Amino acid sequence: MKDQLLIVGAGSTGLVLAIGLTKQGIPFRIIDKNKGLGETSRFIGIQARTLEFYANSFF
Repeated sequence: MKDQLLIVGAGSTGLVLAIGLTKQGIPFRIIDKNKGLGETSRFIGIQARTLEFYANSFF
């Protein structure tokens, strides 16, 4: 079966989604505009509600 889901962006949200899909056996493809690892992050902070969502969603 070919990948049916495309994740655009390999930032923290895209990678957390990829982990969850992998655990559920759902095939996907992930793409990012950068070819390799970034040297910096756009991460400023994370909201408590976001952490709660991540905790309840996949882990």
